Amino acid sequence: MDYHRLEKGLALKQPRKGFGKDVIKRLGDFLPEYQNKYGSDETVMITLNAL
Repeated sequence: MDYHRLEKGLALKQPRKGFGKDVIKRLGDFLPEYQNKYGSDETVMITLNAL
């Protein structure tokens, strides 16, 4: 859900200042845990592309 929030917000012509700051931090914290559990799957690749 978080990577989708980033994609959606970045599609806006003028995202608000500071947009995605909390989401980016959360993804950065969670992604290594996800990769350890599930490996580098399509979700990881999509998330990295959004970041």
